[in-house]
Formats: sequence, C-alpha cells, structure tokens
Amino acid sequence: MEEQSFGKVYYWSHESAIGGDTFLIAESFDDFIGRIEARKEEKDDREVVGVKYSPRLLKLINEKRMKDGLPPLVQ
Repeated sequence: MEEQSFGKVYYWSHESAIGGDTFLIAESFDDFIGRIEARKEEKDDREVVGVKYSPRLLKLINEKRMKDGLPPLVQ
C-alpha cells in the first residue's frame, strides 16, 4: 500500500479492469463508519418463491453448511 493511501477506505470492484478497480469511499475508518445510515426498504410486489430440495441435495447442502459453521436448512 502506498503511504498516501494508508488509512483510507477503498471499494475494490473485482469485475472492473485493472487500474480502474478501486474507488475511494472514505478518508478513514471513522469517516466510513460515520457515513453509514439506516435505510428503509421499499415494499414491492415481488412474489416469494419456495424451493424444495431433494433429500440427497439437502443432505449435501447441510454437510457443507455445518463445515462452514452454519445451521442446517430445514424443509
């Protein structure tokens, strides 16, 4: 990290071209935290879709979740 960049907070866009992939978002961590605001989500009319896993797939997913320290999914 360059000395003039030390302590600043950047956003790295992994999908951007190299050289244009970082964006300064705050001069310091305290500045970054101070910019965070709660935002009220707008309600929409999207339909919620349920997913039904086969028992075998659910078992594989839950084995991976347990390795990652996550609770199992339940159908």
